[in-house]
Amino acid sequence: MVTMGGASGGRRALVIEDNADIRRLLETSLSRQGFETSGESGGYAALEIARTSRPDLITLDLGLPDLDGLEVCKALRAFT
Repeated sequence: MVTMGGASGGRRALVIEDNADIRRLLETSLSRQGFETSGESGGYAALEIARTSRPDLITLDLGLPDLDGLEVCKALRAFT
């Protein structure tokens, strides 16, 4: 699920977290700091969002349901 908030045209943050409550908390906090936020609960979908939105900041949970967070990190490093 992708949610958007914060100032448009500003800094972008991607929150990769499978726990919806934690994801919303992080998105709210980052939005209040001026970030446009996107949130995703799965690693594969998050990688696609990262490729298209090119976020300035990514928070990453290591225990994701579909792809290990370390694997997501390695994949992110390959194109960022």
